[in-house]
Amino acid sequence: MLFHSLGDGVHHPAKCVMPDATEAIKAKKIRRRLGEVFITKEEAAQACARVDEADRDACIFDVLATNDKDMAGSY
Repeated sequence: MLFHSLGDGVHHPAKCVMPDATEAIKAKKIRRRLGEVFITKEEAAQACARVDEADRDACIFDVLATNDKDMAGSY
């Protein structure tokens, strides 16, 4: 045998159980966990002001996640 134990995972013919909607909502609320934030959302929005509207939310997220206003230049 290649594996000596099958573990606790799902194996054929059992089906994977998808999380319900409430778990998905909880996951979205805790999606971003940063220890310290040095840039406010307003500062990030100002740094991303010249970015196309379609990419602006992603730009703001990246600036906040990296604490780097120069990140907006990559858009």
